[in-house]
Amino acid sequence: MIDEERLRRVHAAAANGSNGASERSASAAPDSASESTEPADPWQAELARACADIKAKLKPSATARAPLFDLDLVDLLQQRFEAARWLVTGLITRGGVAMIGGEPKAMVKTWSATELALAVATGTKAFGEFFAEPGVVVYFYAEDLDVQVRNRTRALLAGSERTIARGRFHPRPRGAFLDILRDEDLAWIVASVRKLGTVALLVLDPLRDIHGGEEDKSDSMREVMRRLRLLADLLGCTVLVVHHAVKRNKDNVGRRPGQNFRGSSAIHGSLDAVLSIQDADGDGSNVFTTSVAPQVKGARSAAPFGLELSLTDDDNGEATIASWRYESKSKEKAAATNALDLDLDAVFVWVRELAMLGIVLTKTQLKERIDRPTGANGRPIGQKRVVQLIEHLARATPTARARLVIGDGFVRIAGSEGSAND
Repeated sequence: MIDEERLRRVHAAAANGSNGASERSASAAPDSASESTEPADPWQAELARACADIKAKLKPSATARAPLFDLDLVDLLQQRFEAARWLVTGLITRGGVAMIGGEPKAMVKTWSATELALAVATGTKAFGEFFAEPGVVVYFYAEDLDVQVRNRTRALLAGSERTIARGRFHPRPRGAFLDILRDEDLAWIVASVRKLGTVALLVLDPLRDIHGGEEDKSDSMREVMRRLRLLADLLGCTVLVVHHAVKRNKDNVGRRPGQNFRGSSAIHGSLDAVLSIQDADGDGSNVFTTSVAPQVKGARSAAPFGLELSLTDDDNGEATIASWRYESKSKEKAAATNALDLDLDAVFVWVRELAMLGIVLTKTQLKERIDRPTGANGRPIGQKRVVQLIEHLARATPTARARLVIGDGFVRIAGSEGSAND
């Protein structure tokens, strides 16, 4: 744990513009008070430098401020900028602040963030699909104990047959407490990361555990996001934050990725990249499925895609293998369309065969029959889906006529009036 009192002294020295080295050169006999505020070792010096950098950015003096509007549009139009630099192609750009968000019960948020971190640390594909630029990664796990971090990373490495080199991934398991609204804690992060050298990715997981602000207050979250952007600027890396989203319902289902993140809209508005995890499903134990909607500011993001995470546990219930299955939404949509067509055909044939036997029933009577047809998944079609499919078959579309007719509450084959079906 950091020595809070020493850090406060170092921060006070930086805030007061203390120039201990200059003062010592001007005075042959420095007093003991000046020595007490001077960093005693390289780590304390790094903390002091971080404090000074943070103060200069967050609270610049009036005389240190440059004019706001010195840029001319003509000059801007003539500047050459390099194309979007991807950290993970299609998902996260280099620099700035990115966020992974999903409902509290969406179990794959931290798994996904750890997968992205390992992909960058090893220079391999994330989720087996998206190329990652190699770089050093720092990951602050506010909720996971060291054994849990070990299990996650070990399982993901084994599931993808990757290996990790020393010095590429620096996790901090649960036990340290941060509030980035405090300058001292922000300096702690900056100095700790700088101590490692050049870092490509800093992950903070989750957002709620790294600040003491009120998530639903825009003033509070605007300052939190400002400080996250400052971290990215001072460290020259991407900052990835894990956050919770509100539960999807009919009122928010049409919102863009990230707009369902819990708290103030100031959160989403400050992000450079978003990975919105939706429609979490699975058995809740060893298989987890979800849809991911990426959104990247100033670059073309990957199309929405599906993920399935499969976990293999040992006899102690600890994950030993974690493997991802990526599925593009176009393939997923085609598969769903094919399954719908098969189910529609099955229900139509079933109703027609009953009609040939002189059996004409209502929707309710049909759904309650135990001889319901087999669907595309190889299992009997559920009661609710039977009703949905019957209504679909009875509804004419621009490209197809209705195949069933519902009259007086009974379901009949379209065009068979006057037959035994009447």
